Amino acid sequence: MLALIDYHHRDVRPLAILAVLAVLGVVGWFKSLKRARLIEDTPTSRARSAAQGLVELEGVQYSPPDQSLTTPFTGSWCTWWNYKVEKRRSWPMNDHWKTIEEQTSQAPIILRDPTGEVRIHPEGAEVRPSQTHHWYSNQPPGTERIRMSLAGTGRYRYTEKYMCPGDPLYVLGQLTTMRPRRQAGNYPGAMSDLLTTWKRDQQALLARFDVNGDGEISLEEWEQVRAAAHQQITATSAHTESSEPLEYICKPNNGQPFLLAAQNADSLAGHQHSRSWLSLILAAGASALFLYLLKRFVEGH
Repeated sequence: MLALIDYHHRDVRPLAILAVLAVLGVVGWFKSLKRARLIEDTPTSRARSAAQGLVELEGVQYSPPDQSLTTPFTGSWCTWWNYKVEKRRSWPMNDHWKTIEEQTSQAPIILRDPTGEVRIHPEGAEVRPSQTHHWYSNQPPGTERIRMSLAGTGRYRYTEKYMCPGDPLYVLGQLTTMRPRRQAGNYPGAMSDLLTTWKRDQQALLARFDVNGDGEISLEEWEQVRAAAHQQITATSAHTESSEPLEYICKPNNGQPFLLAAQNADSLAGHQHSRSWLSLILAAGASALFLYLLKRFVEGH
C-alpha cells in the first residue's frame, strides 16, 4: 500500500477519491444516525387508531385477498419483490458490474396487527427484505430458460429480493385517507396528482423507469410511468363501491423517509446504528489517509 502511495504521491487523483469517500462517510453516518433516532423516537401506532401523517406500524404482512404475487425467477409466493440483472464489464485493471435491468413490484401490501389492517403502497420505499438470492449465468435476461449457477462465474449476475406472506413487517410512512367516491369520479385529477408527486422525486423516478440509463425519461419510458400510475390508482380505487374512506400508507411528500422492513423496530434501529458506525469509520479512515497523502504531495512539490 505504501509503495502504491509513493508511486502516486504526485498524482491528485487519490486525494480526490479519498476526499469523496470521506464526504460520503460523513453523509452516510449522519443519514443512518438520523434514521435510527427517528425510528426510536416515533411511537408505534395501531392500525385502527393511527392518526394522519407520519406513522410507525408493526404487524404481519400479507397480499390483498384478490391478488397473488410470485417472484420473477424462483416463483416464490411473496408480498414484494425486486430483481436486478448486472453485466460484467471488463476494462484494463477495472473489472466491474453494470446494471442493465431492474424492476420492483408495485402491488399493495396488507399490514395486519391485533387491531386491524392497513394497506401499503410500496412505491418509492426503501425495503429491507427477508430473502436475498444471487445467481450467475452466461445467458442474458429474456432467455426462455436461464441456466443459473451459484458460483461467481458468468457474464451476468442476477439478484432477487423479496418478502413473504406471514413475515413481520415494520413500516414508517405517510398515512393518508382517500375518499373513494370522489376518487372514482375524478380519475384524471387523481392521475395528475400522482404523476406530480412522482416527478418531485426525480432520482426515484429515474431509478424505476430509466431503462436505458441515459438519465432522462423518454417517450416510451413515460408510457411505462403512466401505466404504473394507472395500476396504482386502479388498485386503490378497487374499493370505490364502499362508502367508507380508504386509508393507506405511502411515501411522504415532505422528504421524510419511507421504510419497509421484514423485521421489528428494534432490529431496524440497530441496523441503522451499525451503518452509522461503519460510515463513521470509513470517513475517519479516508480522512486520515487523505491528510497523509496531502502531506506527501506538498512535500513532493
